Amino acid sequence: MARIAWGRNKTQLDLSTYPDNPSVPIGSSEWNQDPEDGGILGFTKQSATIASNTFAPTKSIIEISAGTVNTIGQTDTNEFDLLYLFASSGATVTLAHNNGGTGQVTLLAGVSKTISETSPTIVIRKGTSWVEYGGGITNALNDVGDVTVTSVASDEILQWNGSAWINQTFTEADIATATNLALKANLASPTFTGTVVLPNVPAIVTTQLDLKATLASPTFTGTVVLPNVPAIVTTQLDLKATLASPTFTGTAVFDDLTVNGTNTIINSTTLTVDDKNIEMGSVATPSDVTADGGGITLKGTSDKTMLWVDSTDSWTFNQQLDIGTNKIINVVDPTTAQGVATKAYVDANAGGATLLHEYNNSTQTTVFTVSTNAVSYDVGTTVASQASGVGQREVYIRKIDTNNEGVFTIIHKNGALVEVQIA
Repeated sequence: MARIAWGRNKTQLDLSTYPDNPSVPIGSSEWNQDPEDGGILGFTKQSATIASNTFAPTKSIIEISAGTVNTIGQTDTNEFDLLYLFASSGATVTLAHNNGGTGQVTLLAGVSKTISETSPTIVIRKGTSWVEYGGGITNALNDVGDVTVTSVASDEILQWNGSAWINQTFTEADIATATNLALKANLASPTFTGTVVLPNVPAIVTTQLDLKATLASPTFTGTVVLPNVPAIVTTQLDLKATLASPTFTGTAVFDDLTVNGTNTIINSTTLTVDDKNIEMGSVATPSDVTADGGGITLKGTSDKTMLWVDSTDSWTFNQQLDIGTNKIINVVDPTTAQGVATKAYVDANAGGATLLHEYNNSTQTTVFTVSTNAVSYDVGTTVASQASGVGQREVYIRKIDTNNEGVFTIIHKNGALVEVQIA
């Protein structure tokens, strides 16, 4: 860069060459009265335009238009010249980091940077290349060459992403907060809740896990073999019944026994129940419909059953009943032809007769009189008349013949007394 004289002269001015004012020559060790403010040490600004990723500096303070700067021109510059680089208002200017080539710039952060509009990037020429100088004022993190801050928020941190420092939240940076730590399981003896999902688990691992029993309430299939089991454990296990289809010996005692299933099978000679009442058909909503067909079946050559039949509203036996010398009591009056009748009912409705006299031909030789009816009957003769007041089937006289070979009864039938042999 061509320098304009400023400050003290190094040698006296040659008036033959510079005859501006021969009467007042400038000698050596004298100072300029009105120095030029332009040049490498001046303070005027150059507006530079990038062409082919380079520009040619002519002043120390340079405002660059948008683009990427790969090299800085060498013309009109000398070694150790300083340049103050700014981006034009609204322009994005990228200064590329390169190492030592002619016109190339070596930046402090070792990476390319975006030039600020307000804080200069200072470079110094060393040899034929430029090196970023550490001077200048940085008022914001984002003005540091390798820091990129966007949409900053409270409690964020800076994290290196491999090429620059960027602002990140704790979540974005994968750093656990106190709340997040409370949601994490310990590495040693972790306890999980909900469903645990393992990402990218090989199929062979999933298959093997499916073949394992859970630690809590495991369910096994087939034969379970426990390796290196002490003898005492084996002995104790041998004394235990299997969970599936267990077989017990001796007396099994249960506090409460609930049996679920279609059939309950008891293989015993005698079933003894202390309870005096047995309930059957105990469903959620019992009715005659649910009770229909319920009862007791005794197995034999054929089934012997006592079943409740809803359609007849009665207990039905498929075998006859023998009550021996016992009685059937509290029977209601019959209403059908096959209904069972009591003695009282028969006496009242079937003419239960009263025995008036019993005789046979060997012991009865005279006429006898039935006092109730004031009627005399001749032994051995056919009774042809009856006393008034004797109702039908109300009285009878039993007669046994001489040889005791027959029993005859005189009954009231169709208005007459008739002798009838009944045995």
